[in-house]
Amino acid sequence: MDSVQKVKTRLGIVEVVSSYLDLQRSGKNYKAVCPFHSEDTPSFMVSPKLGIYKCFGCGASGDIFTFVQEMDGLDFYEALKKLADQAGVELEKAPKNEAYRLKKKLYKINEKAVEFYEHLLLKHKAGKQGLEYLTKKRGLSKEVINEYRLGYAPKTWDLLYKFLVKQGYKDAEMEKAGVVIPRKKGDGYIDKFRGRVMFPLIDTTGKVQGFMARTIFDDIPKYLNTSDTPVFNKSRFVFGLDKARISIKKKGTVFVEGPMDVISAYQAGIKNVVAPLGTSLTSAHLKIIARYTEDVTFCFDSDTAGLEAIKRAILLAEKQNLNIKVAMIPEKYRDLDEVLKDDADLAGDVLASAVSAYDFFIAYALKKHNKKSALGKKKIVTELAPIFSKISSEVALDHYVKELAEELETSEEVIYSALSSEEGKVDLDAAFGVSSTEAPVEVHSPIQDQEAYFLFLLLKLEDRLKMQPFLEKHKEAHFFGTQAKQTFTRLGDYVASSKGNKLDIKAFIDIMDESLAGFVQNLYLWQDWSELDDSGILGELEDVSERLEKRFAKKAIERLQKELSLAEKQGDTAKVKSLTERIRDFSRKIV
Repeated sequence: MDSVQKVKTRLGIVEVVSSYLDLQRSGKNYKAVCPFHSEDTPSFMVSPKLGIYKCFGCGASGDIFTFVQEMDGLDFYEALKKLADQAGVELEKAPKNEAYRLKKKLYKINEKAVEFYEHLLLKHKAGKQGLEYLTKKRGLSKEVINEYRLGYAPKTWDLLYKFLVKQGYKDAEMEKAGVVIPRKKGDGYIDKFRGRVMFPLIDTTGKVQGFMARTIFDDIPKYLNTSDTPVFNKSRFVFGLDKARISIKKKGTVFVEGPMDVISAYQAGIKNVVAPLGTSLTSAHLKIIARYTEDVTFCFDSDTAGLEAIKRAILLAEKQNLNIKVAMIPEKYRDLDEVLKDDADLAGDVLASAVSAYDFFIAYALKKHNKKSALGKKKIVTELAPIFSKISSEVALDHYVKELAEELETSEEVIYSALSSEEGKVDLDAAFGVSSTEAPVEVHSPIQDQEAYFLFLLLKLEDRLKMQPFLEKHKEAHFFGTQAKQTFTRLGDYVASSKGNKLDIKAFIDIMDESLAGFVQNLYLWQDWSELDDSGILGELEDVSERLEKRFAKKAIERLQKELSLAEKQGDTAKVKSLTERIRDFSRKIV
């Protein structure tokens, strides 16, 4: 066990964080007012079970080392030393030249692995499937594949391991580089990456720090990254910066969500695009970019999660005093990669027409709430007030007051009074005519999406035997959200195959790819909105389960009615009868 693990074993995250913050128990987790951004209502959650923290306001997250680094302004080794002293762990005192030699060896191993994967992809029949995936499915040219040194890891057990052994590298060195892992049974090692296209993670000096690997066989997880090593830390790695930094100095930087967006943009001639690696944008990413430019554009996915990610990114970027813009993906597309594949010129227009951060906040609030209703107007202004109250320029504030007053069809005086102070100088209920009977309907959960709420309750329940009936009652088709659907399926499989009465949440999260793991972590870390016992949770589950079934039945009826109309026009009496019976069956479920 190395020093990092020894410290984590002796020091729990609650113990560390509580020495800085006033933590309050919230069910199985703890909550506090976030130290990384301004807020009044606690949105900073700590999970002793997962050993991590997460703020649902600004997106800050990490473990005990990340927390101490951010709170005290330390680098990793300084944070390790501080916590090791607190835990009574004596750090190994290796000579600096020994650490230098190890890093040099790891870089060489990574470089040899890149050459191996490149050869298989481009010059060996074993790489045919990987090459077809990249060229035909993802639309990449051979030139850009060479430029990014993409490769392929075949679906074999130890091909890379045997290759590196012949090159003279030791097992322990390969394991430290993160390219091989110990066999689960017996002695020896196997390749970490198998059946995947390989994206080398190259820093600005040209050294290969590690790999991101994407399955082409629908294996779990979809994306697999090198774990943190002496030469690689994913929360501080900016993908594509090695090729983008010169263009960034001239044009500013564009942040997208993933490496494929970066590579597609580069192929289309847009060369100032970078991405974080399988994790949310962090202040460390922005500090790195700030060395090259003050101008940052965020161009994340167009779904709700992407828009929320932009919101968090803006708040982080403001702390770095960066000039922030947002490029909005057109609604028919999911991300920049899709826009580029359909119309490269349109992608250029999307980036060129990026709006200011404040214009984005207004557009997003108008999209979320109904600006025609009194309650919707109140929600829009309430959401924007904490953001716009921080504008120091009277000219800028006056501009947005006029814009919002026009959108909401109300007086500038009301908008100005609300936006110029977080506390507000106006009674918004009275200003917008919101009556007491028009108050928002009380929602049982802080999670508005009933699919996510259903999963949240299951994770809160934890008891496998009590979860089983709900997992068996539903099927994938009852879930319309991609992440909810995948989580429900994985949870059902995991509960059915695991032993013991309690769900091991950490083991469950470990089997998922990073994006889905983040979704489940967020559900599990969501602050408990009540202190319900198991019977109370079961009651809530019964209620939301029935709603999911009824929603599915209504959707099915809509689809079947369209089929029925067509069958009637075609005079297909047998099909009309069959469809009518199926509609009747579904109708009984929504009565």
